[in-house]
Amino acid sequence: MRILLTGNRMDVWFLSSYLRRQRNIQVATISYYDLKDLKLKIKELTRANIVTVISIRPAGWEGLVWTFIFISLRLLGKKITLHWQGTDVVELRKPNSLLYSRIVSFHTAQAPWLCCELKQKGINATWFPIVPPLRNSKLLPMPRKFAVLTYVASGKADFYGHGVLRGLSKALQDVDFYVVGSVHKRDQIREHNIKYLGWVKKMEEVYSKTTVLLRLTEHDGLSFMALEALARGRHVIWNKRFPHCHFAESEEQALQVLRRLKSGSSRMPNIAGAKFVRKQFSEKVCVRKIVGVYNALT
Repeated sequence: MRILLTGNRMDVWFLSSYLRRQRNIQVATISYYDLKDLKLKIKELTRANIVTVISIRPAGWEGLVWTFIFISLRLLGKKITLHWQGTDVVELRKPNSLLYSRIVSFHTAQAPWLCCELKQKGINATWFPIVPPLRNSKLLPMPRKFAVLTYVASGKADFYGHGVLRGLSKALQDVDFYVVGSVHKRDQIREHNIKYLGWVKKMEEVYSKTTVLLRLTEHDGLSFMALEALARGRHVIWNKRFPHCHFAESEEQALQVLRRLKSGSSRMPNIAGAKFVRKQFSEKVCVRKIVGVYNALT
């Protein structure tokens, strides 16, 4: 079985590394943003039985390009699997969804709620989470000082709920809030207890000094960061209902949960959450699910 992976770089890297450890599967990867070695990429494309695309921009000009690519792949006799991650589902419009439902051989989605959203747009998708490598994640002891971690992407402060931090930081003056990700200076909140760390290559140190991951985004898939935080025994406040996480949709609800955790219930690591994600979202489970999809297509 020959598989060609392309799309979101991090997900391609995770999934390709897992599949390369399997027998009877040959994996190649290409970047559709890089036109170098075009002959080699065409060669890999012609050899592949199945092409897996991880996340696309389905609207506008890029949507037209992907329609052309998918039609071309089908004319070449290739089976296509398309993996939806999060915001790509939001951008999907009905005309393209109807076309993709016919052209693409098999749709998968990163989270069960994304499957529901795709269903409303005419696409039947199977829940298949591409997961980060959690096997080496250590259960970390809780820090002495209660602290909160959150993530903000460059240019998307509002999308990632960055504005909620101001109210939370004022209400919890003795709590440090750590923000990872690239936040432009004009978007940074000037409070003494909000610390901007920028891009962090090794997150272990950050997780070791934080108690809770806060994630209140406008839209979300199955967050890698949430899985990683749980695997390290951190508590997670999320606006998605997920096992061993605390649910909150607003600043007021998040504040209530933070106060409850700070009062003493967070002194011990979230061991149940760590066990859950290591068992249910392991590399082994990830591979078994995607290989099942591939076997059904061949």
